[in-house]
Amino acid sequence: MDKTRIVTIIFITKGIFDCIQQDRDLMWFLQDSLPKHYAGNRGDLDMNDGREKEFFQANHDRLISVVKYKQNRIWIITETDLTETVILLSEEYAKSISLGVFRMDVK
Repeated sequence: MDKTRIVTIIFITKGIFDCIQQDRDLMWFLQDSLPKHYAGNRGDLDMNDGREKEFFQANHDRLISVVKYKQNRIWIITETDLTETVILLSEEYAKSISLGVFRMDVK
């Protein structure tokens, strides 16, 4: 049986990088969270949170998950074709939208 392998590039923001530097267990938590994310588990995505709901509705074609690690809400966002995944702290979301980070199209 021929299986196609998709290579996904994972990007982390400075906030996530800094958190990993302070708490190495976060790296293992994220490693455990990624297969669940790719399987469609949205984690703790809160559709009652206006910001999360707005982002989800605007990007419904992407895989979006929210996971909680200690006091942090972490967003995992994957492009539709599964080639790129971004991991960021929820508080970094407002900054990224104002910079247009998630406005890229992968073709």
